[in-house]
Amino acid sequence: MPRTVNAAAYARRREEFLDAAQRLIESKGYEQMSIQDVLDAAGTSRGAFYHYFGSKQELLRAMVDRFAKAVASLLEPIVEDPGLSATDKLRGVFAELAAREGRQREALVSTLRVWYSEDNVRVRQRVRAGIIDQLTCCGPSSRRADTRGSS
Repeated sequence: MPRTVNAAAYARRREEFLDAAQRLIESKGYEQMSIQDVLDAAGTSRGAFYHYFGSKQELLRAMVDRFAKAVASLLEPIVEDPGLSATDKLRGVFAELAAREGRQREALVSTLRVWYSEDNVRVRQRVRAGIIDQLTCCGPSSRRADTRGSS
């Protein structure tokens, strides 16, 4: 008999891995973070990790996707507002990003040194690409037009 998976529990546990990895990247950098560090922070086994992610790189992709989707959903109401001109949308996007930075200033300041270190070059590149992808080709308008399904 096939094993059934509780989707909510699966998603919750996966998020725990992502949260642990995010904290580690913010504190020590992606290159310095090991899978063992993630296991220790999440309080789990190597087998459990590989149930959710095939590699450290796959974990990074999932983190970038999560971050890009969060930023895109934050900016989506501005970008999709038909009453705003392109210039007003751009101003709105920058204003929202600045306000978000202000709300999270303490956390931002504590992570900037690590974020801009050489150990996080790969993370920064992937985050930028993920956000651009979410906002330009994979936003709600293109999802409605895209009949291929998600990839």
